[in-house]
Amino acid sequence: MGHDVQQGHQRSEDRRRGWRGSIGGALHLAIAAKLEPGLRSEHREALPPAGPRLAVAGQQNLDDILAFYASEDRLPVRGRSARESALANWLPRRRKEASEGSLSPAYAALNQVPGWREYPTKRDADEARWKQPLDQAAAYLAADNQWARHNKTEDQSERTLGVWLHTQRITRRAGKLDAAKEKQLDEVVPGWRQGRARSAQRRIRDRE
Repeated sequence: MGHDVQQGHQRSEDRRRGWRGSIGGALHLAIAAKLEPGLRSEHREALPPAGPRLAVAGQQNLDDILAFYASEDRLPVRGRSARESALANWLPRRRKEASEGSLSPAYAALNQVPGWREYPTKRDADEARWKQPLDQAAAYLAADNQWARHNKTEDQSERTLGVWLHTQRITRRAGKLDAAKEKQLDEVVPGWRQGRARSAQRRIRDRE
């Protein structure tokens, strides 16, 4: 009898050990907690601390900022698309939190973006806005188009781009075009000074 009782105690202890060994299982934990009420709190204390988590909107903004920088090699600015403006409005709050030491560790990935903590100047914003149509002009020509026209076209996108290019030409002729911008135009869209007429003549000569 004593031997049976001893074996029974041993089996009970083995079961409790088994439950402790598998505390990741919710069912085992629930059963074990009925026998040992303090086991559930012990389980919580044994778990590693959970990392910080972001709300869905915060995570989406973070992902979009990283993707935007990877694509554009710059931070978003106001006055472009609605989404870019929204991201530009979101960043100052994170900058403020970073400067106060209250930025959530969940936003640590922002440190992959050089200079994200710095507030952009108006000049930075103007430069970013100017560069967008420059990139669009390069893409337009790369698609085997002629120079975008600022008139005599029903295509509003072409007209908008053509007006921008025409403005750069006028600004240069007036001696007011920034040297750095002129250099970018020469590098990104060579031939921009002449535009459609002279470029078309040059293509005809090349075919002859």
